[in-house]
Amino acid sequence: MFTEVKVTEEHDGCYFIGCANVSGSFLLFENSVSPQDYFRHSGAETLDYLMETSTVVPTWHQLEIIKLQCIPYKRWVLWTCVFKTHYLRLIQRRWRNVLKKRREWVTSAAFMRQLRRRELGYPLSIKVPGLRGMLCP
Repeated sequence: MFTEVKVTEEHDGCYFIGCANVSGSFLLFENSVSPQDYFRHSGAETLDYLMETSTVVPTWHQLEIIKLQCIPYKRWVLWTCVFKTHYLRLIQRRWRNVLKKRREWVTSAAFMRQLRRRELGYPLSIKVPGLRGMLCP
């Protein structure tokens, strides 16, 4: 069985595994599971549990890593969220492109010439694609 995760105001800025609902211009936090439950059950079981225990009909049918934000709205407090999974996907996509460029460079003739120059004592003159500058081309 799943254990209930109680969200309080101390959780502002914390990360959760769960679901959200789109409501107007807000992405509202719906519910979440603990990391132990997430690893104990399959993804489909976890998603089914979250859909069944939702207070409204969910508009987002995908598990996400969520950063919780507490926003005062009129006389209520809204629990909004930011999907962190989206940013992870962007970084992974960029890193795959960097690795592809590195593989192409290693298999090129220019790489062999640079290795030979380094053996002879010359400094390495070609910039190898890497982590620095990966996100801003």
